[in-house]
Amino acid sequence: MDFTKFDPFAQGKKVYYGFTAMIYFKGRQAELVVFDPLDTEQVSYEGHNFPLAADFQGPLALSMVESHPKKEGRSLMFQPTKQGNTGRLSRLQVYNPSKIPVIFIHGLGDSQGTWTPMINSLRQDSTIRDRYQFWVFSYPTGLPYPIPAATLRRQLDLMGERYPQHKD
Repeated sequence: MDFTKFDPFAQGKKVYYGFTAMIYFKGRQAELVVFDPLDTEQVSYEGHNFPLAADFQGPLALSMVESHPKKEGRSLMFQPTKQGNTGRLSRLQVYNPSKIPVIFIHGLGDSQGTWTPMINSLRQDSTIRDRYQFWVFSYPTGLPYPIPAATLRRQLDLMGERYPQHKD
């Protein structure tokens, strides 16, 4: 399924995201509740609060294994027109209008995977998770700089239209 058909800023055809599920039992009934660990720090169970279990690195690690970032970076540099577009801005988590978007932009010969260690590190901090959401801009680095720069500007304008309440 291509999630970009529903939201142009979704990760793409494959979405890598970690959720934590809890099962609440009430007699013979069971309710499965799914939590987003990037938005929920604690869960309540029988009147007590517990820290929510979370794996922030797993989804990014799986993405790295499947996307081959070094190979992708070389392709973006040496075969820039092969990609068929000039760049794309995408969210790494569910959109939240109360969080400030932080956009990571890779450099020459790289891909968005370049930022994985930094994003992993930042996500470990609960204050950062509470205030910020991470986005990446990926583009063919072999194109003349003004082309991806113009694409980023258009993508930011579209982001503003799609999510008018986003924080600057």
